[in-house]
Amino acid sequence: MGLFGCNPVDLVVTDQLLPDLSGVEMIAEMKRIKPDVPVLLLTGLVDAPPGFEQADMLLSKGITPPEFLSAIARLISGSRAAGSATA
Repeated sequence: MGLFGCNPVDLVVTDQLLPDLSGVEMIAEMKRIKPDVPVLLLTGLVDAPPGFEQADMLLSKGITPPEFLSAIARLISGSRAAGSATA
């Protein structure tokens, strides 16, 4: 989390299954540090993991690269629009 907290971040893409903690656990910590950074949770699990609602977007593995890029574009443009609406 050190690098995340000390550097500008526009978007986080994480997997649910990580070696030391789950993606949901990592998202909770990231949102505590920088709540405005959009986070996309990517999973190969059949069912959405408990706590997935903390992510700004949930995607299943197996989507095509154009679908993935389109989802990221929607997520980033949505977070920018929300940020400009509050400014």
